[in-house]
Amino acid sequence: MQPFSISFLVIGLGNTLPFGIPVPGAPSTFFVYVNPVASTNLLLSDQTGAAVLPFSLPNNPSYVGVTLATQVVALDPALPNSLPLGSSVGMQIVIGQ
Repeated sequence: MQPFSISFLVIGLGNTLPFGIPVPGAPSTFFVYVNPVASTNLLLSDQTGAAVLPFSLPNNPSYVGVTLATQVVALDPALPNSLPLGSSVGMQIVIGQ
């Protein structure tokens, strides 16, 4: 990410999508890999372009084996598209012991 930029961490339940879904108006490299049903969190990057989002999970054994899909979507006003967004690829997380 660029320094002092705005982005979002999207978290969905289940697996990442096996293929990216393009978004009309966004750059041709922007694809959605996550169904954002669980959470969407605002991220603000620092002067180095890094952003941190503390994530706590209750100590409950029923969470073991739960699969989450995540993706970062960043606002990039330098892009010439009507929807100036950049995206990461999807990442899949399985909560373990």
